Amino acid sequence: MENKSVPRPKSLSLPGALLLTGLLRLPAFRWPVISDDEGIYDAMAQVVNSGGVMYRDALDHHPPGSVYLYAFVEKLVGVHTSSYLGISVVHAAGLLMAVLTAYGLYLIAREILWVELWILPAALYGIVTTTKCAYDGLAVNGELQMNLPLVFAIYFLIRAGKSQGLHRFSLDTLAGILVAIAGLSKWQALAAGLAFPFFHSVTDRAGFFSRTFRRGPAWILGLVMPIAATAFYFRTQGVLNEFLGWGGLFNFRYIAEGPGNGWALMRLGLQLLSVVLPSLVFYAAGFLGLWQIARRKNSITTHAFGIWVWTVVSILSIAIGGRYFGHYFLQAELPLCLLAAEPIYNWFQRSPRLISALMGVPLIFFLSLSLFPGATHKVFDPALPDWELVGTGLAQKTDARESLLVWGNIPPLYYFSSRKMGTRFVYCNYLTGLSPGTPSEYDPKIRPAFVSQAWPLLFSDLEERRPALILDTAPPGWKGYAKFPIAQFPEFHAYLDSHYREVGTIQGAVLYRRYR
Repeated sequence: MENKSVPRPKSLSLPGALLLTGLLRLPAFRWPVISDDEGIYDAMAQVVNSGGVMYRDALDHHPPGSVYLYAFVEKLVGVHTSSYLGISVVHAAGLLMAVLTAYGLYLIAREILWVELWILPAALYGIVTTTKCAYDGLAVNGELQMNLPLVFAIYFLIRAGKSQGLHRFSLDTLAGILVAIAGLSKWQALAAGLAFPFFHSVTDRAGFFSRTFRRGPAWILGLVMPIAATAFYFRTQGVLNEFLGWGGLFNFRYIAEGPGNGWALMRLGLQLLSVVLPSLVFYAAGFLGLWQIARRKNSITTHAFGIWVWTVVSILSIAIGGRYFGHYFLQAELPLCLLAAEPIYNWFQRSPRLISALMGVPLIFFLSLSLFPGATHKVFDPALPDWELVGTGLAQKTDARESLLVWGNIPPLYYFSSRKMGTRFVYCNYLTGLSPGTPSEYDPKIRPAFVSQAWPLLFSDLEERRPALILDTAPPGWKGYAKFPIAQFPEFHAYLDSHYREVGTIQGAVLYRRYR
């Protein structure tokens, strides 16, 4: 509910909120690749920038947006192999996306919040998204990417409710396009489209079904356009079936492979401690705002039900698959920034020092920790080796033109070794059946089923691409691969014996070099 006649208090500054959001992400430049996701996208981007096509030359079940974003921004600076320059450009893009997302929240706040709260959602976004481990808070992952088009989709949807005719149709179509673009970074973003029919302004009092009937075609048109264009691109590359199969349908299998209820609850409990508890004031305020809207006691009147539905579907999306990775929470934090603004404002008026301490101390802790990647590694991954040292060892044993296959689930090793993928598989989980965040990764008694169609693809790559080096991470048992020794896969084991020979070890992982 925009009110331009009311002056904004001088104590509130949009540039200050945006600057805060940007500054809190600066520690990202202290890092090489921050997370496994960054390692995946960076390694696959190098294949794309060398003329490859995702789902054929580099394989992953995620939608293609992240890989092609990495490829685009790294190509801008002429990067053709993994490097600190390339990943720094990615981190700069992530910083810019976060700042623009904060600005989008400000624009929505002008439409639905009273004037004293306009700046607060933008500032909250910068704070809450970085008050967590750097692996989740600073990495340029799918959630960070999808939040930018999502926030502007909601903004244009709200503006469309105040328009008529062709202008409304155009804005509704644009909202649908942006949700689809968000979905191409993370399919869960499409859930936000379910909230579209529930957004309406005070001047649009038509019923739910009539409003959906009138505006729905524009939403659907916008939603279909980017996905259809993406499918057409992959069709021209001859990999439409692979895009639909691996990038689309396989995700249903990935969801079905999620942990059982006990494991899921345990993982949720861990994330409540590591993600929600440090931002307890924010989450308490956000859920209070959600409750107040349900009770019609919140000052949000225009579009209140739409914001409520958007928030609920975003929260539910975190639970899809039962894995509860920390970065999943970024999706819900976007709308919660709007709902948390009023309660936090009121609490701060009553107890400014307490609220500042409860929000500031965890923020400073994670900010300080993120400035030292080595310390972060020791706190959160003390049992794992330094991947940079492993990667350096790999680089010393290969020529820059040679490629690498890592038998395991450690995508960052392609970055740290500056070697390209020797097969289309950036990790071997499709070959072994390991599914991250489930008992198949942690429980030695679980023997998951592998993806049968993956093995012919591997042998095809071994013959055509002939990776110079294979690193076997099963002997040291890194990241769940102790129970997946190569000997368990007789055909691959025979191929290894026939074409490779052992040439040493790196921190317990066995190296094999191709000799014929």
